[in-house]
Amino acid sequence: MAVGAFTPKDIYGGSPQTAQAQRVIAPVMGIDARNMLSIGDPMYSIYSVNLVPSNYGLKVRTGYREHNVGFETAPGLGQGVRTLIPSGGSDEDVADDKLFAVTNEGIWDATTYNTTPTLLLDFSEVANGGVTNETAGWGVYTQYSTDAGTNILFYADSANGLFWYSGGIWERTTITGVSTSTDDLDTDNVVFVTSHKSAIWMFEAGSSVAWYLPEGSITGEAVPFFFGSKFIHGGDLGGLFSWTIDGGVGIDDYFVAVGRAGDVIVYNGTSPADVDTWASRGQYFIGVVPKGNRFGSQQGGNLYLLSGYGLLSMGDLIQGVDGKDAQLLTDAVKIAPIIRADMRKYRTLDGWTVQYVPSQGALGILGPQQPDGTFRQYIQSVTNSGWGIWGDVPAVCVTEWGDAAYIGTPDNRVCVMNSSVDNVKITPDEGVRNGEEIEFSLLSTYQDYGAPAQFKRAKYIRGEYVATQNPSQTSKALYDYDLNTIVNTSTAQVNTAPDGLWQEAGVVLDVVSLWDQAIWFTGIPEGYNAILGGAGMGRMVAIATKGRAVSETTLISWDVIWDSGGPL
Repeated sequence: MAVGAFTPKDIYGGSPQTAQAQRVIAPVMGIDARNMLSIGDPMYSIYSVNLVPSNYGLKVRTGYREHNVGFETAPGLGQGVRTLIPSGGSDEDVADDKLFAVTNEGIWDATTYNTTPTLLLDFSEVANGGVTNETAGWGVYTQYSTDAGTNILFYADSANGLFWYSGGIWERTTITGVSTSTDDLDTDNVVFVTSHKSAIWMFEAGSSVAWYLPEGSITGEAVPFFFGSKFIHGGDLGGLFSWTIDGGVGIDDYFVAVGRAGDVIVYNGTSPADVDTWASRGQYFIGVVPKGNRFGSQQGGNLYLLSGYGLLSMGDLIQGVDGKDAQLLTDAVKIAPIIRADMRKYRTLDGWTVQYVPSQGALGILGPQQPDGTFRQYIQSVTNSGWGIWGDVPAVCVTEWGDAAYIGTPDNRVCVMNSSVDNVKITPDEGVRNGEEIEFSLLSTYQDYGAPAQFKRAKYIRGEYVATQNPSQTSKALYDYDLNTIVNTSTAQVNTAPDGLWQEAGVVLDVVSLWDQAIWFTGIPEGYNAILGGAGMGRMVAIATKGRAVSETTLISWDVIWDSGGPL
């Protein structure tokens, strides 16, 4: 009988390894609400709140801090900052560089940080319209430069009509209308104003007649142009937009008229007065538009229009895309079902806005304040056209001024989005940390990890982040199309600063910390990860993440350790 040698492996040989590792890349293409849950693309997410597609992953959105507060003449009279009007850049030493805030009470100077707001135009004065109700302040504006280089701002809303700003004064315009078979132009009733090829255009509330001034003129008699018979589906005018594209003969500005029932007519030429060049170049239908007149915005070479069909681009329309078929939309197809659902519920509320925000690298759709007091904004990253959702941003309106995005809030504040935390106060309460963590959440699409018929258990999940301060976060596996959110049970790694605040004199910081107690960070992004346990079992697996951040934070990926069993 042969005798062999025994090795430690023979003596202590354990069971073979059954766990497997899966690297899951962050869904950098954003939300995709089009497809069935069973055929989800791992590059997309089912939902993504406060995580926006960026160059390296999903980035936590920028926070906001107060710029100026108290835009009301007395407590309880202000109903929120409803329109922000930028003029020039953001150099406070230049007289023409201004930021104006419009509330239901009037137009305010909001230019200088932490100053008492000045009411420049009081709507309650009879000469200015005399209306300060819930419809006042929901306006549109356009900036116009004369041949002499003078900047003129025009503003109009449905309650008080048309105003202009020049030489440091907001006042009624002196525009009149040419006598026609219809009523003359009433600037007290003008609800919309814009410029096209050096001509000012406008229309009154409830009217299908647009009025335009001669090219290069800002005063005098306006000439009517009738759209009523041209809108096949009827309705009044909703908006007039200038669309810069290459129509095959070089760059040109096209004129786009949109009816409230959804008709869209495209013209080229300078103005209807030039009969040799002015002509209709197409007519389309996009479905009923939301309340207000801020449902259109140009980004690059495209004009985007918001309607009951979702967000449509003129580029799609001129290619013959049917707006009713969400699968054919090239830009907002991925979130069209979500927008359509919200439009059905909230279309008649004030606040719908389409706005390009360069400092955020995004095209934004602002929804109205919902009945429960919350807001939701849909954000498309210009990096890869991926969509995310902003939550907890109290933005009634938004504009770009200088190198930052500014928002107006329902509690009469103007805030600037250039902070790493939310709601940073100009005057924080003594002993309270100034600013709030930005909460984020995400649900990836469901995947079978290469074993479609087998049950799986995600034993551990490790999230990978790049941040200047470690985010507080929880990740867990959800199984077989569970769409519930999760609660972040991890401990926030931030400082409550009960007393003894340490900060440089005269400097506003996003977060202040305790000397000898706080951890001080270098500001250089570092990698962070944490292994968390998993629970449950199922054939299809998705990752749900919820957390809070107090610094610039980007989700890169997850590592998932899992094992599998039989098909039953």
